[in-house]
Amino acid sequence: MQIINDLYEPSVALLPIGDCLGMGPREAAYALKNFLPGIKTVVPMHYGTFPVLTGTPEDFQKELTEIGSDVKMILPTEFLTQKAILE
Repeated sequence: MQIINDLYEPSVALLPIGDCLGMGPREAAYALKNFLPGIKTVVPMHYGTFPVLTGTPEDFQKELTEIGSDVKMILPTEFLTQKAILE
């Protein structure tokens, strides 16, 4: 993630938050804070499709708030319908 940030300086990220098979809400928030500091908008993904994926957008938002992040979280359904996502 650090190399992606260094080379491309993204402002939007899609991060897994499901927990079991990848990052959970806590790890995703940590990644934003420590490896992707330029992100302004984050879209959580890979959650809620199977019972084993226990991370939720609510948990992710809580973690973002706890670390003092001002990154805007947009759910996938909202992301797909917004025309001006990169503003």
